[in-house]
Amino acid sequence: MSMLENRVLMFLGKQVDFVTAQEISETLGSSTKTVYRLISKLNTTEKVIQSQRGRGYRLVKKVALLTEEQQEAQKSINLAITILTQFPKAVNRWELTDQFYVSDSTLSRYLSF
Repeated sequence: MSMLENRVLMFLGKQVDFVTAQEISETLGSSTKTVYRLISKLNTTEKVIQSQRGRGYRLVKKVALLTEEQQEAQKSINLAITILTQFPKAVNRWELTDQFYVSDSTLSRYLSF
C-alpha cells in the first residue's frame, strides 16, 4: 500500500460522515483525479470505501494501516525474500533498485535494517 493510499484511509477513518473528493484532495495536496484513482485502487480487492453520488466517500470498515516504520520494515522483508529466493544465484544490486523502485542509498538502508 502506498503512502498516499494510507493517507486517504487515515483521513477517511477520522471522518464521521461522507467527505467529498475535493476535501480529500485538499488534505492530500493532490488532484481530485488522483483521489478517484486511489479510491478505485483501494477498492479493487475489497470494498473498503463507500461512495455515494452527491455526498462523497466514507470508510466502510476499518482497515489495518501500516505506519511508516512498518512499511519500511515490510520493504526490507520483501527485499530479503527476493534475495533469498534467488540464492545461490548472484543478485545484481541495480536490478534490485529497479525492481523495488528505490535509489542505491535507499537499498543500502533496507539491507542494513
